[in-house]
Amino acid sequence: MKKIPILTMLAAGLCLCALSACGGAPQTQIMRTAAADDSGTAVRLTSQLHEKEYKSSDGKVLLGKYSYTLPAMAGAADDEASAAAVDAFNGDMASILKEESGSWDEAMKEAEELYSDFSSDNWGSGIYWTDEINYESHQTNTLVSLRFEHYVFSGGVHGYTYYTSYLFAQKEGREITLADMTDDAQTLSQTVTDEILRQIDEKDLNMQYGYWGDYAVYVAEWMDGYSAYFNDEGELEIIFPAYDLACYAAGAQTFVIPQSVYAPCLNDYGRLLLGIS
Repeated sequence: MKKIPILTMLAAGLCLCALSACGGAPQTQIMRTAAADDSGTAVRLTSQLHEKEYKSSDGKVLLGKYSYTLPAMAGAADDEASAAAVDAFNGDMASILKEESGSWDEAMKEAEELYSDFSSDNWGSGIYWTDEINYESHQTNTLVSLRFEHYVFSGGVHGYTYYTSYLFAQKEGREITLADMTDDAQTLSQTVTDEILRQIDEKDLNMQYGYWGDYAVYVAEWMDGYSAYFNDEGELEIIFPAYDLACYAAGAQTFVIPQSVYAPCLNDYGRLLLGIS
């Protein structure tokens, strides 16, 4: 999963604030169990909520909080292959949780300094720093595709939302990348880039949203650092967050790539994972 350091974004969004963090112990709650489907897979995804609050050293205000809803996997206990896949997937999610919460702990140390310097003026009216993660998932008996939506608020006029993705091959029990699904990553990258540019021209998005003059440069980097998610229809969804192609008011820019466009660029393994005959 592509990770954008939280502290990098906080540096851009700091509005003369910082905190003295006396956070409580993180809490984890199982939210729901995904309903069984007809995919034939022996494992299922559940959602778990992980939360932690950070209060000022004087105990007067809530300075920050993280709230991460992440998937967890459960499988048949008598199926060794499924059990191994479950362990691998849950291990990856635990690593994501550790990295995200660790980054937010560091952000709260920065906030502590700001709170000490500027007192509680920057945390009036119940406003506090926030780090949130939610996700969408598509699961078959061969592939789990996840898209994470991250929202960070560290003061200022508004927060920032960005997206990451994660692909997991269930039968092998390991994370994979798009590069694993093609023998020619350059051709896949260029084919999808051309389709995105075609959609922009066809819908006149450049003029409608006022794209930056060099937007095509960022479009061409879709495979390196942007969320790539396979939806229930087998389409490839790519999201460019606000600021990347246009100003914040334009919002995130989402492009849906038909299977007929990208499938010819896949190798046999990629087609097998996606169930393409």
